Amino acid sequence: MKYIAWRDINRLPLNDKNDWSVFSNGKYRISDEEEVQRTTSSWMPSSPVLVGNKHSKHMMPPVMFPMFEESIIRRLQKYYRMLFIACLLPALVLALLWVASDKQFPLSSIAFVLLALVMGTEYFIFRSLLGVSEWALFFFWLKNDKSVKLIFLSYTLFGVLIYAFQLYFQNKLGGFEQLMHSYGLMYQPTKSGDFWRLITGPYFHYSVLHFALNFANLLFIGTIATRFFGYRAILVFILGNIVSGFSQMTFGGQLFDNYGGISGGVYSLFGLLIYRGFSDKALLPTGFNIVCFELFLLGVLVPALLSPNSALVAHIAGFLFGSLCGVVFFGFKYEMKN
Repeated sequence: MKYIAWRDINRLPLNDKNDWSVFSNGKYRISDEEEVQRTTSSWMPSSPVLVGNKHSKHMMPPVMFPMFEESIIRRLQKYYRMLFIACLLPALVLALLWVASDKQFPLSSIAFVLLALVMGTEYFIFRSLLGVSEWALFFFWLKNDKSVKLIFLSYTLFGVLIYAFQLYFQNKLGGFEQLMHSYGLMYQPTKSGDFWRLITGPYFHYSVLHFALNFANLLFIGTIATRFFGYRAILVFILGNIVSGFSQMTFGGQLFDNYGGISGGVYSLFGLLIYRGFSDKALLPTGFNIVCFELFLLGVLVPALLSPNSALVAHIAGFLFGSLCGVVFFGFKYEMKN
C-alpha cells in the first residue's frame, strides 16, 4: 500500500499523557478540559491546533475525540450553511432585479452562484467525521511539514524575483509597453520567428493585482502539487505557460496582440492535481479535488464573464494540458481509498 504522509497518525506530535494538553503554533502546553473546550469552540479543519488527554498517545485534531465530535460537526454545518445562503442571496436578488428590469443579465450573480457551490460542497464534506478529520490532518501536515514550508518559501522567492525583474526592466526600457515589445509575448513577432517569447512572455503581468492573484493561486496549488509530484509539477507549470500562451495566440482571436500572466501554468497545476486526485482517492482529503475544480471554474469563468480581457482560451488550454500530463505520468489506473 502506498504511503501518504499526511494520513499517518504516527507523524503527529506525541502526548505526554497529561490530563489535557494543547499543541498550537509548534508549541506543546499543559492545559485543562475547560481551556480545551474553549479551543474547540472556534476550531476549524484548517486550524493547525491539536489536543490530547491521558488516553491519547498522540496529539490529534479535536474532532477525533468523541466528546467534541458532535458539537464541532454541528457548528461546521451551521457555519457553511450560513455561508451558502450568504453567497446565494445576492445572486437571487440580482436575478430578480434583472427580471423586473430591461437591463442586461447581471453576470456578477454567476460569481455568487459559484461561491455558493463551493460553500455547499464543504457543507456536505463536513457532515461526516471522516471528512472533517481528513481535512484537519491534511491542513496540519501542510502547515507543519518541512518540505511544504521549503516549497512555499521557494515559490514566494520566485514570485518576488519575477516581479522585481519586471519592474527593473520596465524602468530601464521606459514602461510596460516597451517591456512587452522587447521581451513579452507579442503575437506578430512571435509568429514571425521570435518563439522564445512563448517562454518569457507569461512571466510579465499587466498590473499589481494581476500579479498578486496569479501568485496567490500559485502559492496554494503550486505548493501542494510540487510536494506531491516534485519536479514533474515544476515541468508542468513551465510547459503549461508555454502551451497556454501559444493557445491564446492561435485560437483566442485577434482582439488583442499580446499575452501575459502565469495563470495558464497555474491552471495546468490545477489540472494535474485534480486528475490525480480523482484517479487516486487516497491522495487528497475527501472532496478536496472537487473543491479545487470548483475554484478552477470560479477563477476561469468569473473573469471571462465580467471582462473581455480574460484569456479564457489560455486558462482552459492550461487546465487540459495539466490533466493530459496527469494521464501521461500516472495512466488511467483508478486507485480506491483504503
